[in-house]
Amino acid sequence: MNSPRRRRVVVHVVEATATGTLSMVSLAADCAVTSMGAEVHVIHARRPETPQRLSGHFDPRVQLHELAMSGAHALSAVVRLRRLLHALQPDIVHLHSSIAGFLGRLAGAFHLPSARFFYSPHCISVMRRDIGAKAYLFAALERLAGVRACTYVACSESERQAVRRWVGAEARLLENAVDAALLPLPTTPAKASPGTVRVVTVGGIRPQKDPAMYAAICRGVHARDPSVEFVWIGDGDTACVQVLRQSGVVVTGWKDRADIAAELGNALVYLSTARWEGMPVAVIEAMLAGTPVLARRCAGNVDVIEAGINGQAFDHCEEAVAHVLDCVRDPAPTRAMAMRARPLAQDRFCPDRYARELAALYAITPPSGCGA
Repeated sequence: MNSPRRRRVVVHVVEATATGTLSMVSLAADCAVTSMGAEVHVIHARRPETPQRLSGHFDPRVQLHELAMSGAHALSAVVRLRRLLHALQPDIVHLHSSIAGFLGRLAGAFHLPSARFFYSPHCISVMRRDIGAKAYLFAALERLAGVRACTYVACSESERQAVRRWVGAEARLLENAVDAALLPLPTTPAKASPGTVRVVTVGGIRPQKDPAMYAAICRGVHARDPSVEFVWIGDGDTACVQVLRQSGVVVTGWKDRADIAAELGNALVYLSTARWEGMPVAVIEAMLAGTPVLARRCAGNVDVIEAGINGQAFDHCEEAVAHVLDCVRDPAPTRAMAMRARPLAQDRFCPDRYARELAALYAITPPSGCGA
């Protein structure tokens, strides 16, 4: 008599449990449960910005395992992660972001020969614009971690090209996705919302997002129209927060998804000043909320924004200031573009598309739709 077939086991490993990376890990884990019928585990670290109730971001069937990975814990994490993977006996191991990607491949070296390893950097470290020659060190570490064979999974064409250039590896493309149902359109246009008109951004306050440029744009707009309120939803580097507040930017700290959706719906413009991105989830969320997007031309942003079609792009502070002031004076054209951008984003960045492509990546044939 044949024994029952074992369910496929999928294990996600992630150290960066916040913002866009957390969104994509939770989507990938949930799709593996709902559309692939897999047994799914998420091995995760905890950061200061990690949501307190992390389980609320996952399907109840996803099993969570906390494991410290950064700093002094890095070396011991390899041993503990190796033991945990051995206990779970996964068919698929999906690593997310640089730290988990490096530690996970070391933990899987010469171990679990039948498991397939995937690695989603979510903006691979060599794309950073603030590291100079260190990019060569990071590239060397990526090659070192190649002691465990894995498939690179790029979230944008910019990232795929960076992997090819710096690591010498080919990457599969799996663009990010966002559930539009979580970002309903506002019932009233932004200019009719209470208080002053708002320019908003969402994300960790760190050099990658260039808060200094955001502050400079705020000052430039206020010099001509002090009624415009600039808001940064998030938290992070203390010095960067101080620069923002001294320039008149309101820093709210982290908010839950419902509050962020409300802020986006009541914003005149979503402004991204990022210096580099993998593929910005927050920009996609703004599009799905019907919020006009003004984004700096950088890797990641250029993979999402088609200037004049689904948003506006800029290179310099003065350009951004002029765009914001134009929106204040006459918001109708920009809002009309935002309304056109929403269905385009719904089609390109929908969870069903992501689930189908993830299943193909894992070589599992899913039923139609991602399921809930």
